Amino acid sequence: CPLVLRVYLTTYVNACWVIGQLISSGILRGIVSSSDPHAYRIPFGIQWVWPIPISIGIYLAPESPWWLTRKGKAAEAKRNIKRLLTANSKTPDLDLLADAMFNKMQLTIKEEEKMTAGVSYIDCFRGENFRRTRIAALIWLCQNITGSAFMGYSTYFYEQAGLPDTMSFTFSIIQFVLGLIGSLGSWFLSQKLGRFSIFFGGLVCQCIVLIVTGAIGFSSSEGASWAAGSLLLVFTFIYDLTVGPITFCAVAEMPSVRLRQKTVIIARNVYNIAGIVTQIVTPYMLNPTAWNWRAK
Repeated sequence: CPLVLRVYLTTYVNACWVIGQLISSGILRGIVSSSDPHAYRIPFGIQWVWPIPISIGIYLAPESPWWLTRKGKAAEAKRNIKRLLTANSKTPDLDLLADAMFNKMQLTIKEEEKMTAGVSYIDCFRGENFRRTRIAALIWLCQNITGSAFMGYSTYFYEQAGLPDTMSFTFSIIQFVLGLIGSLGSWFLSQKLGRFSIFFGGLVCQCIVLIVTGAIGFSSSEGASWAAGSLLLVFTFIYDLTVGPITFCAVAEMPSVRLRQKTVIIARNVYNIAGIVTQIVTPYMLNPTAWNWRAK
């Protein structure tokens, strides 16, 4: 993507996560009071609706001009470039502009092929590239192990914290609305602050919120339950304003051009391994028949 759009398109990945969670929370909230014995089938059934519009969209979407250029399909690449352009007073001749962009793609692909020739995953662990790999992996690791797992179990967390079932689902909807607002807010924040400032500042704020939430967990009063639930809303907003979206941008920018794909793959697998651990441990923390930590 163009450099000026990189931060918006990479952080939009986080917004997509939140939109999906918001839709699912709304569906669950809608059937929480249903007494129909088949009500539990509704969320599963609705999931099968999504492949239809997605399939139509994929079919109608133009093939990537970059992929077509790599495959030597010049005519198709130029045609799709023109589909993605809009004529205006500065560029009235789309054919000329499409030819220029196609030629630039060809040159870029040739340069990339020269730079990445003979590159292996071992190179990600050598010299300066090893430092880049470590940073990218730790960024994605921090995104996973600094409380984001609780947002996936938010409804259950609210219930274990002592809130009624209906209110627990309502809180989950509010949570993901705040998350979406935070994700969009990160676009404006990134115009004012650097990647490190946003990421580290977010981690500090998350740490403070989680420590306070844990302290509240030692009280069993109704007020403490509401306070713990409210703090998780604050945590979600902070996460989706800072650490959540900026991770996708920082990880993509950290590797060298030669090793970007391989470095991102390694970093993502570190994230996946951490995700397996958190998905195993988190239910034990919250389950009253296991560790029963509740907000602690």
